[in-house]
Amino acid sequence: MTSHLEVESNEEIETESDHGGSIVEEDSQVDEASPFTGRTRRPPTWMRDYKTGQGLSDEENEEGARDESVSTEEGSIWTQAGSPSLVQSYFSKEGFNKCPFEHTLFIKTAEEGKILIVCLYVDDLIFTGNDKMMFEQFKKSMMVEFDMTYLGKMRYFLGIEVIQGFEGIFISQRKYAQEILERFNMDQCNSVLNPIVPGYKLTKDEGGIEVDGNVYKQMVGSLMYLTATRPDLMFVVSLISRYMERPTEVHMQTAKRVLRYVKGTTDLGIFYKKGGTEELIGYTDSDYAGDQVDRKSTSGYVFMVNMGAVSWS
Repeated sequence: MTSHLEVESNEEIETESDHGGSIVEEDSQVDEASPFTGRTRRPPTWMRDYKTGQGLSDEENEEGARDESVSTEEGSIWTQAGSPSLVQSYFSKEGFNKCPFEHTLFIKTAEEGKILIVCLYVDDLIFTGNDKMMFEQFKKSMMVEFDMTYLGKMRYFLGIEVIQGFEGIFISQRKYAQEILERFNMDQCNSVLNPIVPGYKLTKDEGGIEVDGNVYKQMVGSLMYLTATRPDLMFVVSLISRYMERPTEVHMQTAKRVLRYVKGTTDLGIFYKKGGTEELIGYTDSDYAGDQVDRKSTSGYVFMVNMGAVSWS
């Protein structure tokens, strides 16, 4: 997502392919043209949440029902039963260029700096850009290949909640964060002000008492996905992920402290302000030979556009 684009409203559309397979029910799909005939495809959890509104706040539900005149970001989602290769063939035919670094990203440009960006996730699509005419042409072109059902603005996708307003776009994972806390029985814990004690050095703790490695890996994996909208967690989650081979009580306590921090910050996310400067600003830092075992350095960076983080590690 790039903040400098004057983007339109997010939308979601559900489709079925004309080239094979069909959506037979709201809760299950069967691809008759697939070699795996008879296999049931169930809509992902995020689609059920979107349709029911479960887990979304009143503010988000009201935002999703607002008038389309709000100039924010344009995004659409298609759910189809056909082969993903059909979609990629369509992109090539319509003049999209495939991103060499992200193979599910397709970009189409036009005169005067107009741009249309489409992201493909399995059989779902999201698109954004800065020209409403290109949006309409894209929708009409898709209708030639697919039957589409309009679902309105995008508010929830793959665990990421999207709130669109006149001032910009706010993304977060509040519902997902709450689910993590409940999954690991930390929803009633006391919160802390920081994810790790400042200056604390975590080591392999070779003489420590081992804990359940599966639970520890699940905890780290869940937290890792949360960093999609939480740059403040990136360092500590990367730190605890180093010790998944043989986690001990010290590592588990550190991971649980991260969850305690999440408990008090579930509403945090990233705000992409509309308009403003297009200047890309980057910050980087490293601790020289900071690892106490192999003396390797740990480095990190974040790039921001109009004070909204767009890339971090």
